[in-house]
Amino acid sequence: SGKGRMGRRKAPGKFDGVHGHALRPRQWANRKCNKRIIWLALRTMLSVKYAQDSIKVVDSFNLQSHKTKHLVRYLRRLVGKKCRSAMLVHEGHLDINDNCRWASAQIPSICRENVEGVSVYNLLKYHQVIITEQALTKLIREIQTYPRKRKWGSRCATPDGKPAPVPEKVPGWNKAWVERKERLHNAEFRAREYWQESLKWKWSPEIKGPLKVPKHDALAG
Repeated sequence: SGKGRMGRRKAPGKFDGVHGHALRPRQWANRKCNKRIIWLALRTMLSVKYAQDSIKVVDSFNLQSHKTKHLVRYLRRLVGKKCRSAMLVHEGHLDINDNCRWASAQIPSICRENVEGVSVYNLLKYHQVIITEQALTKLIREIQTYPRKRKWGSRCATPDGKPAPVPEKVPGWNKAWVERKERLHNAEFRAREYWQESLKWKWSPEIKGPLKVPKHDALAG
């Protein structure tokens, strides 16, 4: 508009001050982060909480009353009077009831999350983590199986991760099998020999594995 020049008598820069590149509010929560970094940070924060003795394990959050004072008294016995904030982690609907949901909704320093809602930000924000046995089992299982779900592991079990070379065949590795086939093929009563061999095997009922298995297992005892 031409009114922001310093030569103007009523320019706002003479009174309030101006910036060429002013700081603008940004949404840092919308920034994307690598999944592997988040997974490692979550493992690190859980290890730190365990080292600080800030993880308490309970059987469930099934309270008999919906009053907030009962929940506060229950949490004070667990974490003490010096604790300023805590995060309650449950697995689903079996280890928590509506009484605990109503009572914890009135406390600003209490955060109630399920296993899927546990994040690095919440572990940094809240001092104590109170988790149920079912939620702890599910959390450990999810952390251990997450790399396999994302297919992060090496596809080949070699130090460099490359496919191992195909081993060469040992001379005479099928010598016994070839001799048995030739003996059956050159037998005088070939049909009877094949019939006697067929009595030693049976079709396997298993979906995986060999189609034929020995009818009598020598190691069965």
